[in-house]
Amino acid sequence: MGVVQIHPHRKQYKSKICKQCKLTIKEPKRRKFCSTECHNVYWLQNRRLNPKIQTCALCKKEFTKITQLKYCSKECRVAAAERRRVTNDYSVKRNCIVCKNTLPYGVATYCSKDCRKEQQYANLKNPFSTYGTGERASLLPYEPN
Repeated sequence: MGVVQIHPHRKQYKSKICKQCKLTIKEPKRRKFCSTECHNVYWLQNRRLNPKIQTCALCKKEFTKITQLKYCSKECRVAAAERRRVTNDYSVKRNCIVCKNTLPYGVATYCSKDCRKEQQYANLKNPFSTYGTGERASLLPYEPN
């Protein structure tokens, strides 16, 4: 047997250098670091530490955080969640979308499976369909000369 040759159509990648430790990477196809440790050290040293000034959605106080947050503190977040929970008005009567009957508590949109299936059928029905009418389907009406 002979020596195994490298396939002539296989792409040859240029050797890359690790961004952190400056060593040559073994498999340089898409890698920028030689190891996970180098990646983690590089990330810790070079992460963005420019905090943005944000306004709390509840108390309107300005605060600085590195990550994007909606509330300035845990207390504001809990208070906002409590406010959302309390303001849900369950005394308002809601009606079924299809038959307009009053919905029982805990039911979202339809009063029964039949109403849900009827609405699904109406949503899927092709408005241009001539099925069952005995007419031929045509977008332009045929006008003889």
